[in-house]
This record gives sequence, structure tokens and C-alpha cells, in this order.
Amino acid sequence: VDLEPARLAITPASPSRTIATASAGRVVAGGEVTVGCEVEDAFGNPIGDAGATVVTDPAGDEITGARVRLRQSREYLVSCVVPGASDTVSDTVEVSPGLPAQLSALLIPARPAYGTDDVIEVATIVSDQFGNEIARPQLIRTTNRRSEGFGGTSFRPSEEGPQTVTVRVDGPTQAGPLSARIEFVVDERAPVVECQIPAPGSVLRGARAGDRIAVSGHFRDPGGVRQVTVANTRAD
Repeated sequence: VDLEPARLAITPASPSRTIATASAGRVVAGGEVTVGCEVEDAFGNPIGDAGATVVTDPAGDEITGARVRLRQSREYLVSCVVPGASDTVSDTVEVSPGLPAQLSALLIPARPAYGTDDVIEVATIVSDQFGNEIARPQLIRTTNRRSEGFGGTSFRPSEEGPQTVTVRVDGPTQAGPLSARIEFVVDERAPVVECQIPAPGSVLRGARAGDRIAVSGHFRDPGGVRQVTVANTRAD
């Protein structure tokens, strides 16, 4: 009689379930997480060296083996994929924007010129090096001339003439000081025309219809003068 007990080896069945675990639940854009993959059969038996592949949702970021570099500011699902495994348990990683790297600014409403009664808003967009917009960035807005009500994002100019709004990020940035400049004109009066030839009030004697008459003078405007026309003809 053989009294030696028989030895029975039980091996796992085919992969049925994968479980992904990220090394961190929150990272800054451009950061990296390592994803651990567990694979089980339908009875919960672990399967070692199952050759799981790491994937993300949404896709498109850099994956090298178990390491994942995430660039978009959003929530990601990281998962492990094994052929034949239909039950997938994913992990979540939340990505936040990095330091400010890009700043754009514009005036609302957009006009060729503004009046001293106009309320002008300085709209801004600040984003990190990957284009992720940063909510509520710390900004300092200044003008090079007197203005009123610049405590928030809007102001009312107090003087006429060419002016500049400067917006800069207050705090750490990706690479040195970050600012944007907007040049605009406050001009609510008509241009000043000083005619020298012919003199104001003079009478041109002997001139006939169709004759060319020399006209010269000075033109001034707070917004600058780009072009002058006389009798629908551009003056040099």
C-alpha cells in the first residue's frame, strides 16, 4: 500500500480580470506615474508575468512600459490590457496645469480707438507649456497713463492719446518673467487741421475749374494721422 500522499499542482486558468494601480493619484502636467498590473483568472488566482500592456483613456500620451507621462490637464483612466481578459479595473489619475508659460491678452470691446467714457476689459488667457489653461492666475495689470477703476479686469481711461496696458504674471513661471503688452488709442476729438497754403479765408483769383491747386498744412490727432485726402485725392 502506497501511503505517500499524492501531490496535486493547480495552475491558474486563462486571464479573466486585470487590476491597474497608479503610483500617484494626482500629478502636474508633464509628470509621470508608474502603473502596476495584476492579472487574475476567473477564480481570483493571480497570474504572474502575463505580459499586460498599459493604456490610458484618453489616449495619446507617452507610455513606456509601465511608465506613463501625462500632459493634458484632465482626469485620466489608466488600465492594463491582456488578451482574453474581459474584466478591467482601472485607476484614476488627475492632472493639473503646470506653471504659467504662455500669456495672451486682448481688449474688450475691440475698437480702433476708445473714448474717456469707455469701460475697457482686459481679457487674458494663461496656460502652461502644454497649452493647459490655468484658472484664476495671479496677474498684475497696469497702464502707462491715468485710468479709473482698474481694481479688477476693467478700467476707464482718463486721458487721450496712445496708451499701453501691461499684464504680467505675479508669481513663479515656467521660464522667467511672463508679460503681455497691448497698445491702444484714446481719441474722441476730430483731427486738428491747420491750413497754411492757401491761407484760411483767402480768395483764389483767376482759378478755373479743373486747375490743380497746391494745398499744404499740418494735421494733428491724438491717435496719429495715417492718411489725408483733399477733394477725394490722397495728399502726400
